[in-house]
Amino acid sequence: MKKSFGILLAGMVGLFAQSVTERYHIDDIDVGLMYGLTSIDNSGGWDFSKHTLQASFLLKMQEFSVDPMVNMTFVNLSDEDGAGSLWQLALNGLYTFDGNFYAMTPYLYAGLGYEYVHNSTSDLESNPFLQAGVGVRYPLFNDTDLVGEFRGLHVLELSGSDQGDEFTLFIGVDIPLQEQYLVPGSKTVSAPLPESSAPELQMKRNDKDGDGVPDALDICPATPPHAKVNEHGCIPKTERSKLHTASASLSSVKAEAKTALQVPVAKSELSSRHLVLHPIFTGSTQMDEASRDNIRRLAKKLKNRSFKRITIEGYTDDRGDFEQNRVLSQKRADAVKKVLVSEGIAGEKIVTVGKGELSPIANNDTPEGRAQNRRIEITIE
Repeated sequence: MKKSFGILLAGMVGLFAQSVTERYHIDDIDVGLMYGLTSIDNSGGWDFSKHTLQASFLLKMQEFSVDPMVNMTFVNLSDEDGAGSLWQLALNGLYTFDGNFYAMTPYLYAGLGYEYVHNSTSDLESNPFLQAGVGVRYPLFNDTDLVGEFRGLHVLELSGSDQGDEFTLFIGVDIPLQEQYLVPGSKTVSAPLPESSAPELQMKRNDKDGDGVPDALDICPATPPHAKVNEHGCIPKTERSKLHTASASLSSVKAEAKTALQVPVAKSELSSRHLVLHPIFTGSTQMDEASRDNIRRLAKKLKNRSFKRITIEGYTDDRGDFEQNRVLSQKRADAVKKVLVSEGIAGEKIVTVGKGELSPIANNDTPEGRAQNRRIEITIE
C-alpha cells in the first residue's frame, strides 16, 4: 500500500504539471537548490545532524496567490540509524507575502509527500507525510535570491511504526529560469478591476476584459476596452493598425495639452514625479546591472520622500503577438517593482501594469523608434 501511495503521488505530480502547462500561463519557473541539516530522532530534543540536499521547482502563476511547488529531498542517515538514506517527493502550495522586511521577502508553504527509506528499519519505514515550512528570500544578483528555510514534516504512519516527526534547517539559492512560458488558453490579469456595481462585477468575473468572449474561451484575456475581437477574444491584425493609430493620436493630444499647460515630463531625472526609463533587458525580464543601478538610485530617493502610490507601466514595440507583448511588458514592469521592493520600498504601494505595444511614443518602423517604445513609465503620486 505504501509503495502504491508513492507511485500514485509521482503520477499526480506528473499529471498536475501537464495540466498546469496546458491550461495556464506560467509567469516564471524558479529552481531552488538547498543544503540543510535534518533532525530525525527528537526524543531528547532537536538534533540537526543529518546532511540534507533539496531541489525544488516553483511555478509562479499570475492567476493564483498560491503557487504550486514540487520539491525532491535526499537525507543521508548515519550508520547508527541502520537505514541508509531518505528520499522524499512532495507537492506543495507556496504563498509569498507582499512587501518586505529589510529587503527580505517571507513565504510559507504546505503540502503532501511520500518518503522512501532505503534499507528501512522497524523504527524508520517508507510512509506518506504532511509537511509545512516558512522561509525568507534575500536578493543577491540577476534575480537570484539567497534563501533560508525551516521545515517540519509529520509522517503518516500507515505501517504502525513509531516514527517521529522530522525537522530541517535549509540554506540555498533560488534561481529563475530564463525561458518565457506562454501557452494558448493562458489566463492573466495585469490590473485590478475598477469599482462597479454588483451586476457589472459579476459580468467582469465571467468576462474580465469585457470583450464579450467568456474567460473560459478567451485566449487574450486583457484586451483594451471597446476593442473589436474575434471569437477567441483576440484583436485581429486588421484592427490592430486602427488601434495603434487611435493610440498614437491620443498620445499626441496628451503631449500638446501638456505643452500648453507647461507641465514638463522628465525622461531621466530621478527627482521627477513622472519618469520614462529605457532599461536594457538581457533576457525576457532580466535587467542589466546598469539598469538595476538606475532603479536602485530611484529607490534611495523615494525613501526620503512621502508618496501614496507608485504606478509602473511596461511597454513594448509592435513586433510579435499582441497578447504576448502585453504579458512581456507586465513581466518587465514586475521586474522593476522587484528591484524597488528589494531596496526597501513597500510592495503594497506599487501597482504594475503591462500595456504591451499600446501608446507608442515613436515610429515602430525604425530600430531607433522601436527602442524608444520599449520603455518603463513610472508615476509617483
